Amino acid sequence: GHVESRNYEEGYLVSELPRGVYNEGSVYAFAQQVDVRLPAGGAGAGGAQSDLAAYQAGRTEDLAYDLHSLATEEEGLAQSLEPDWKDDHPQSDFERVVTSGVESRALLNDMLPSEMRTVYPVSLVADPVSRRHYYVAMLASDDGELNQKSPHYGGDPGDEEDGGAEPRGVNDDPTAGEGASARSYTDYDSSDDRLIVDGAEDRFGLHGRPDYGSDYRIILKKMSVEAVPEADLTGLDDAELVLAGTSADAETVAMRHLWMEEFSPEGGEDARPSGLLYAPGGGTGGTDDVLVMVGTTSGRGSAFGTSDGAADAAGSSDGTPPGSDLDGFVTKVRTDTGAFAGGERFDAVAGSFLNTHSERIASNPGQDEIVTGVCAKPLRTVGDQDRTEHVYVVGGTSARLPAIPPGTRDGGFESSFGKTEDGRKVFEAFLMKIDLDTMNVLWTVQVGAVPSPGLPKDSGRRTAFGYGCAVTSDGRDVYLTGIVRDGGVATDFSATDSSGLPYDASGGTDVFVSSYGTADGSRRFLRQFGSGADDAPSRGNGGLATDRHGNAVLSGSTRGSLLRRRGRDEFRYGSGTGEAAADVFVMSLERGTGRHVAIGGTDYKAPPPPVPAGPGGAVAP
Repeated sequence: GHVESRNYEEGYLVSELPRGVYNEGSVYAFAQQVDVRLPAGGAGAGGAQSDLAAYQAGRTEDLAYDLHSLATEEEGLAQSLEPDWKDDHPQSDFERVVTSGVESRALLNDMLPSEMRTVYPVSLVADPVSRRHYYVAMLASDDGELNQKSPHYGGDPGDEEDGGAEPRGVNDDPTAGEGASARSYTDYDSSDDRLIVDGAEDRFGLHGRPDYGSDYRIILKKMSVEAVPEADLTGLDDAELVLAGTSADAETVAMRHLWMEEFSPEGGEDARPSGLLYAPGGGTGGTDDVLVMVGTTSGRGSAFGTSDGAADAAGSSDGTPPGSDLDGFVTKVRTDTGAFAGGERFDAVAGSFLNTHSERIASNPGQDEIVTGVCAKPLRTVGDQDRTEHVYVVGGTSARLPAIPPGTRDGGFESSFGKTEDGRKVFEAFLMKIDLDTMNVLWTVQVGAVPSPGLPKDSGRRTAFGYGCAVTSDGRDVYLTGIVRDGGVATDFSATDSSGLPYDASGGTDVFVSSYGTADGSRRFLRQFGSGADDAPSRGNGGLATDRHGNAVLSGSTRGSLLRRRGRDEFRYGSGTGEAAADVFVMSLERGTGRHVAIGGTDYKAPPPPVPAGPGGAVAP
């Protein structure tokens, strides 16, 4: 998570540390490890074991702490929130929920260059081999100033001369620090929502910019989680010691910084990460393991799928000058050192050497590609890990990407619709399979959108964005999810769809889910659903996962009546689709068909809750 601190010294974690032991900034990134066996407030191991024994014996009334109680308490706080909620509820009310079960914490700004005033964490992955390390990709900037939204930025409240406006960030959502995430650039920008920063247009759009920073670069960091014997506590620095915690086994647990790497385009353009994946190499001890980092930039450089050197600085091989459009990138990094993973290979067609540690995802000059996520075959929960051979990259493109299988798109069906959406650039979601050894693209599929049957064809195509992907445990199928903008119906422009689409737009933005065979990208199904208001998949790879049977499990948010009918009072914040209170939804779609089977009814019986094992004991069935 991240903490915004306008005076550099207040906020979660920061206020606990003495000034001088951390790099001061406007935005601090932090990480924390949670153990659900720990009571609230980090009580001792005795209390944790007492609760565990009571739970196993079924004596839930004897629990001193449980997540349900805290969840109920948090819900009560949320229900009572009004515009002046900060005055009514002290921060400590919320911190009790935030810090429940926290075993150890770290301020990720530590050990970074001191001039970095803004650090947003974007993606975190844990080491499944040693289970003692984690890695974080972060969006960082030397600029600690608030990006203004109000023309009266900096005005004093109540002062009529300057409008009486409080300083406001450019994004209404204070949690937007996600780099090139789907939510950042698909927040339904209108064509005139442009943001000028340092005299140039921000190509990521008005809603794609966090409240703080400019000229963003990427920081990749490796951290360790260590149980520290009492005799070795003197080896911790001041910040590590303050933020260390006590485990359920009464050990002191601290997070420590191991290495840090910085990635920045040669011309200083923005580079925005959007996903991080741990890819085991199949060797013993994790020596061949790599991190796969994806993101978007308009800049050039070896880390971003282009060659170093003056020729590249003058423009790309397709004739596009640097900074003129957005492209995606996929980069491999060694887990042990943070150095690039891969060498160079000779391309006989181009007559030049190409690096095998990064790949550029680009189409035609002047067209934009934005990468939003990455996925691979799920790792084993225990034991040795299989070697990750392929990764799947998801995002949005305003053109057609290479490696779409021949015959996939019906040219006549596709050409029957205009190429723009009411004069604006149209995006299609894409899913791409990449060989991790060579970084070659093996196949690509794209999902676009056409006007709902109730709209005229000449109104042009509609936009679809890719949010996330997930692979089945057997590695045979991969799912893609994303959104379709207002009035659009999802299609891959195949011959199958040309004979008629089996669904229609529901209203607002809708959700789509599609499935493909991993061998060749052949489509299994494509489904669209939604309510009468805005619906969207979750942040973080689209909230998409697979269960042990290979079914897709999707989470997201809805402002309408999806899976339940909403009462009138839920629209008390406003009648518009962007103002209604939002629900979270979770649903599963059947493998191979995309059919949704509702849970409920007289024939459905919920399984018993799992019972955790006690120390040295077996897990009860």
